[in-house]
Amino acid sequence: MLHLLAPAGSSEAVIAAVQNGADMIYMEYGATAGGSGMSREELAQSIRYCRVRGCGAAVTMDELLTDGQLPEAVKRAVYAAEQGAEAILVRDPGFIYALRRVLPDMALWGSVRMGIHSLAGAATAAALGLRRVTLTPELDLEQIQTIAEGLPIETAVCVHGPVCFSYSGQCYMSAMSGQERSDSRLRCAEPCRERLSLGGRMDE
Repeated sequence: MLHLLAPAGSSEAVIAAVQNGADMIYMEYGATAGGSGMSREELAQSIRYCRVRGCGAAVTMDELLTDGQLPEAVKRAVYAAEQGAEAILVRDPGFIYALRRVLPDMALWGSVRMGIHSLAGAATAAALGLRRVTLTPELDLEQIQTIAEGLPIETAVCVHGPVCFSYSGQCYMSAMSGQERSDSRLRCAEPCRERLSLGGRMDE
């Protein structure tokens, strides 16, 4: 069965997605306080808005975490679960392990930032206890079908988004741009969107 899933980084985006027919909302709620996305209050309000209207509510917490950041991330995940989140989109293996211990019944879904682009990669995600994986948008329909038919868990695909120039979550161009922003911290500066030049040879 197909479901329409929509990402949302604000309460306004949640309302727009629900009113336009989304079956579930992926709410951006960074695993650390410095991550991007909603505040605690916005998240709680948005989850309630979805549940009252029969729309699913999941949270995205898929940045990479250091040992020092992990405890806070777990607390934020527990808070999301207490507010009624049905699933958490994750990327960091250490975070996955920690959540399995404190939220054993919570559905964990692999984010597109995991870079899952093969059946073997998807099987590894399943072995980690993930119930769904989001495949990279670089795959064609035949590749998607091969992975979906070979897995005991659900698969998701991105049909619209930033159309990253690299495999999603695997690009470090932003982190090297001098702006102290990294996609691994959910703060991509999208430098690939800028007008680039090789000494005037690519200015046309």
